[in-house]
Amino acid sequence: MKKTLLSFVAALLLTACSALSPTVTPIPFPTSSPVPTPTIVPWASLGLSGQLVFTRGNIGGVEKLDLTSGVVTSLFLPPENNWGVNEAAVSPDKQHILISYAPPLSPADMQFGYTSLYELPVDGSTPPQLLIKLTDPYEIYNTPTWSPDGRYFYYVHSTPIYDANHQPERTQYRLERRAYPDGAPEVILENALWPRLSPDGSKLTYIPAFPGEDPAQLYVANADGTNSVPLIPDGTFESVDTPLFTPDGQTIFFNAVGAKPTPTSTPAQSALDRFFGSQIAFAHPNAADWWAVPVAGGPPRVITEYNFATANMQGDFSPDGRHFVFATFTNLHIMNPDGTGLLTIFDFEAIGTVDWIF
Repeated sequence: MKKTLLSFVAALLLTACSALSPTVTPIPFPTSSPVPTPTIVPWASLGLSGQLVFTRGNIGGVEKLDLTSGVVTSLFLPPENNWGVNEAAVSPDKQHILISYAPPLSPADMQFGYTSLYELPVDGSTPPQLLIKLTDPYEIYNTPTWSPDGRYFYYVHSTPIYDANHQPERTQYRLERRAYPDGAPEVILENALWPRLSPDGSKLTYIPAFPGEDPAQLYVANADGTNSVPLIPDGTFESVDTPLFTPDGQTIFFNAVGAKPTPTSTPAQSALDRFFGSQIAFAHPNAADWWAVPVAGGPPRVITEYNFATANMQGDFSPDGRHFVFATFTNLHIMNPDGTGLLTIFDFEAIGTVDWIF
């Protein structure tokens, strides 16, 4: 793969909003104040249970929404002069949350978002504890995810490559894993982003860091990185992001922009810009939607046609597999896995990750 000069400094999030179908009616949002028990939440008819653990990007921390009561609890609110919490991943035993976080610097220093991985108890009872220490000022650890058995955690490790004057010239991206909690790093794949494991832990899905040089855009491999197979023909989309497996492990959901690129299309961002939080508010028809493709191979099919303005939506399935939750710039949404029944349930004004737990 050819070397490409990339900027690894995260760009600020742009304000954007989701362009929903006229058939989708927004509902009143719960507040962060406790909701009395007798109050019926707007999504009560869906019979939802469990909790949503989500992050609020550069402007917030980690919060938890109880789907029965509608109560929102702050698990971690970063202090000022930090980069916020970009991503979070709840452990399979529901005891720990891995977060990518850049703590405050001195008042004289600007925070550019060189995140490392921290561990937070799922009840938010203690502050985050450093899990991996940075050894380079331009190093980044992010997008953590767990193996289903909780033995390993995976993440993307970004390191600078310096020129002869010891100035950062380009960035190297490695998908690594470690035995939890303090195992040695193991390189799984080079130039890979957005890792997620299959429910049985045998497979790994990811996207290439340099789609211009690797236009297949979406891959599935063994959990150790071997036997990598492309799932989408070259050039099918302008961009692909944030894949994840369905609960049965047979299909991969992903969000994509531009199913049929044209010369007049809005230029898509690189995977790395989207990976580090820089976003474009796409105008119809070049907005993002959820798609699905069989792990065994076959043509991708569209799940939603709402033209969301967020190019790297992240989501999760309910524990029973009956619903799917995902985050856009402005809201959390819940829908059926076939894309029907879209419901906007929470307004949080920041792109982030979301986990659905019991």
